[in-house]
Amino acid sequence: MAVKTKKDELVLIASIMSYHIGDALFVKHQMHFIDSHEIIVGWAREFQKIHKKTNWDFIFDQENTKIQPLSKAYSDDVIITWDEVIEDYIYYKLENFNNDTKS
Repeated sequence: MAVKTKKDELVLIASIMSYHIGDALFVKHQMHFIDSHEIIVGWAREFQKIHKKTNWDFIFDQENTKIQPLSKAYSDDVIITWDEVIEDYIYYKLENFNNDTKS
């Protein structure tokens, strides 16, 4: 991963997350566009904070690395890249999302 700063990393994480679930929050959960993206930014910050000391290059360079999926979407898959870790995390967050903005 050739990200220069933590801010660049955060933007990249949020972008990957938005690509995968932005429409789901907007359409399925009937959220306003900006509100859905504010949630995604929060989840991106959360992911970045959880993994601030994770050395992804080291992890993925290991021959027998197996990352346990969190989401149902990745339950049958082997996670082998950084972006797949992000995708798994965001699907997990979406699966467990309770939209309490609805009346």
